[in-house]
Amino acid sequence: MSTFKSNPPPPATVGEKLAMVYIVANALRLSFQQYLSASLFSLPPKSPPRGVLVASATFRNTFSPTNWRQHHLTGGSTSDTYKKWINEKPQKDAGYKYEVEDISSEGMDTRIMWIGKPTAKKIIMYIHGGGFVLPIATHMLQMARYMREESEKASGQEVAVAVVEYYCAPAKQFPTPMHQGVLALNHLLAKGIAPSNISFMGDSAGGHCTMSILSHILHPYPGVPHVSPISEPFASAILLSPWVCMDTSFESFKKFSHIDYITPELGGYWAECALGKGTTEAEVAAGRFHAEAMKAPEEWWNGLDRIVKFVGITVGAWETLSESIYEFAKRIEAGSGTKVELVTGEQEVHDQPPMDFLKKRPAGVVTLSMAKWLSESFRE
Repeated sequence: MSTFKSNPPPPATVGEKLAMVYIVANALRLSFQQYLSASLFSLPPKSPPRGVLVASATFRNTFSPTNWRQHHLTGGSTSDTYKKWINEKPQKDAGYKYEVEDISSEGMDTRIMWIGKPTAKKIIMYIHGGGFVLPIATHMLQMARYMREESEKASGQEVAVAVVEYYCAPAKQFPTPMHQGVLALNHLLAKGIAPSNISFMGDSAGGHCTMSILSHILHPYPGVPHVSPISEPFASAILLSPWVCMDTSFESFKKFSHIDYITPELGGYWAECALGKGTTEAEVAAGRFHAEAMKAPEEWWNGLDRIVKFVGITVGAWETLSESIYEFAKRIEAGSGTKVELVTGEQEVHDQPPMDFLKKRPAGVVTLSMAKWLSESFRE
């Protein structure tokens, strides 16, 4: 088994750790103020619930003023988090077991962590969000478990989730997560799983990585292994609040940065960590849109219908990335020839479903839409 960690050293310094204590305390204070404000004053029509506003404020005020080393203080590596979560009583009682496959290849460390049986007929290949900087969180795993169980129940097919562990930035930058995602996909195909039995699921940065892989199939990226030849399209690509543009100058950033948790400062910082300074401009100038899906011209997506049958996209009406997601959805629908559906969570912020699982809130329209899409794609 490879010993790689999704978020390797160097760790935060003593000064950064002490500063983090103050920042978290201050974030909690500001979140309490947000709670009082939301409780005492009328909220705008269709505003996110008070609990979401408070959680967004806590995240925003914790992560915006801190750096990536401090961010890593908030959780363990992806594989460590998975191991702890899968061995907890709710998962054990439901029959889940610790299943990890080391698929390191060609000098690239990669792992797949399973939710469900690796022998299942239908597979959800899940790439998690976190700005490419944060490792997976337990509530993301809980969301993946929900999607597995709901799609299995509705489709009548045995379903498992293949969670891809990738390096966190800035230890490794673009195109490393795409490379690791390709290795995971090729591993599934090599096991004999038909493309029509594989659905992609990615939230935020995971949506970015998913679109990078689909772009790579259409337009091979230099230095990244080719995806194994396929004779039929993949079942679906489900994109939850996909991070499809690194630009933070959209009006939606100005309009919602006091409500959503992705601020212009945090979005810009994570983009620089994940891709490096000037990378996106250089990629677009070279005519490559693997890192900037929204900026791709419509013709970039020609032939996508031969790669994936359906693309489902979700967006929160109150998220700072909303403008770029709406534009991306229009362009990919116009140029791809594949079926595209966009659902807006009218009371939701960026990538809200994992947050709902964390707080044990009922499934919202975005969560229900994702489960429906996966179920439908597996029934066909």
